[in-house]
Amino acid sequence: MGALIVMSALLIGCAPPPLPEASLPAVSFLFPESRDDVVYCPDMVIVVGISDYEIGAPDDDDTLGHWHLRDDSGAFLLAAMEPWVSFTFGPDEDFREPRLTSISAALASSDHTELNTAVYPDASASAEFFLGATVDCVGGMIPDTSDSGLLAE
Repeated sequence: MGALIVMSALLIGCAPPPLPEASLPAVSFLFPESRDDVVYCPDMVIVVGISDYEIGAPDDDDTLGHWHLRDDSGAFLLAAMEPWVSFTFGPDEDFREPRLTSISAALASSDHTELNTAVYPDASASAEFFLGATVDCVGGMIPDTSDSGLLAE
C-alpha cells in the first residue's frame, strides 16, 4: 500500500507542464479609444491592432484577409487592408454638439466572410466615444470655418 501511495505521488508530481494556449486572431482599437472624457474629431484616422492574422491586398492564393468597419447600427462602412484608415463620420454640421457614437471592427477573410466570434472571440472589437466638431476635438483636422459660424465662440 505504501508503494502505491509513493508511486501515485510520483505520477502526479511528474505531470507534463500545460501546453501554451494557441494564439487566435484578434483585433482591437488603438485609436480612437473608448473614453468618455475626450471628444474626437469627426474627421480622423482610425487605427486597429491586429495579432495572429495577416491582412493585405489579396494575393494569388487569396490567403490574406482584411478588416471591416461598421457603425453603431451595424451598417457596413468599409473594408480595410491596412491597420489604419482615414474616415469622416459626416459633415461637421452634424457634430456641432458632441454626441456618443460607437464603431466596430471585425476580421474578415478574402471572400469578406467575417471570422466567427464563437470560434475566435477576439476577432471583433468595438469602441464607444464622443464625436464633435469642436475647437478642442482630438485626432482630426478642423477646417477653417470662421465664415460659417460653425465654431463661432
